Amino acid sequence: MSGHLSIQVKDVKSTLDAIVAYIVLFSMLFASSFVVLPSVGLVEVYQNSLLRAAIVTALALGVVFCYARFRANEALHVGLLNAKESVLTALLGLGVWLLVWVVFGRLTGTYGFVLEPTRLLLVPLAFCVGLLDGLIVYAYSAERFVAGIGTTLGIFLSSLFGWLLFLAVSVDFAFYVLPAVLMLTYVGVKTKSPVGPTVVMGLLMAFFYIYFAVSPWMVGSRQIGYLLMTAISAVSAFVAGLVLTRFSLGGGLYGRDSAA
Repeated sequence: MSGHLSIQVKDVKSTLDAIVAYIVLFSMLFASSFVVLPSVGLVEVYQNSLLRAAIVTALALGVVFCYARFRANEALHVGLLNAKESVLTALLGLGVWLLVWVVFGRLTGTYGFVLEPTRLLLVPLAFCVGLLDGLIVYAYSAERFVAGIGTTLGIFLSSLFGWLLFLAVSVDFAFYVLPAVLMLTYVGVKTKSPVGPTVVMGLLMAFFYIYFAVSPWMVGSRQIGYLLMTAISAVSAFVAGLVLTRFSLGGGLYGRDSAA
């Protein structure tokens, strides 16, 4: 009535579970940053970062699983019944987002991708890290955020933390990935299965480890170039969302939260 922004918590327990999962994960990531491993070159720096992230994320999954069992909750909602639709929808959304984003950069010459051949050997490890990240973001936290605070805010918060997780393990300035993570979270909620977004998160992590997005059109600073890529990425994700709404590949949004 007063017009102020407010958050209505529908399920405190679910919201708390999602918050705890991210606190556990980011706490472990922060603690692992103090571990100094010997590195000869840039490739070993990335390799050490990925190894720490993989070990820490796996440990975090174990802690979250034990926490969920202690709370008498279902630890992971895999949603295998809708796995095919989830994978197809996520791949379609990723394809549209990447197509619009890459084509715009190529036609305008504002940004492009530089191949990093020295990182090719890190692709399998980066893919595994993305899968582990996806399990926490999509198979656990996103579902509980949506149940606890509603569809719209739940998708936004879980996407934001999911992007921070991507940034923490990528060792790159990857602000332009946030719109894609937001789109993938929407896909997971729409199809009621985290399988597709989890797999695509692994593909994204692997892709950005061998292709470095750069902007040759510098307007004042390098950061402004990345902000431009982020803006176009947001438009591309919006276009991908519009395309996905035209396809009935999932069971729809959560019925009890669709009005949120």
